[in-house]
Amino acid sequence: MKNLLVSCLFLVMLASFASSKDREQMQKQRSPIILKKSTLIFADLKIDAKSVGEVIATVTFRNTSAEDFLLYKPIVPNEGLMDNDFIIEDGKHKYLDHIKSHSDQRYCESDRYKLPRVVIPVLESQNFNTLAPGKSISFAINIAKRYRFINKGPYRAIYNVFMPVVSRNLTQMSEMDPVDQKLKPIYLIIASGDTGPDGNQATAFKVIR
Repeated sequence: MKNLLVSCLFLVMLASFASSKDREQMQKQRSPIILKKSTLIFADLKIDAKSVGEVIATVTFRNTSAEDFLLYKPIVPNEGLMDNDFIIEDGKHKYLDHIKSHSDQRYCESDRYKLPRVVIPVLESQNFNTLAPGKSISFAINIAKRYRFINKGPYRAIYNVFMPVVSRNLTQMSEMDPVDQKLKPIYLIIASGDTGPDGNQATAFKVIR
């Protein structure tokens, strides 16, 4: 009986130690940011593919909330687009290559956690567009300058961006991570077609010539 009691105590201690190690490892692997799926800010994508060298993508952001939302200008679609914010696949379900170029943006980094390219915003008024409740704003870009279209298609595309959540007084909003108890900046995942229960309905298109 005594040996059984000692064995049980040892197993309890071992389980507690393993649980503690697991929690420590989990904390080390936590992301340095809070990523949330957007439920009130949406993006619609339309594509006018005139040729393999001129594929105009128009992204329209819509604010269905009751408050202003600040869009960070450096990461909305524009001719200086640096990041792979469009996910494009051809008829064989292969992703198109993204032509990278130099970027002066600073990105969130982590030694232990693999992050998407999430920009650290420069909190100055000229860097933001205010999207009022019930309003929309559109941005157009020739994505043929960033992606290699080699034939007429068909193609399917989704626009996806990690937008920092910033208050009216230009403070990046933060939230406590319940696992490691650290305050972390919040980013919204805004994806085109993400308005139904399935979400992420890709925009299909073909190049005219």
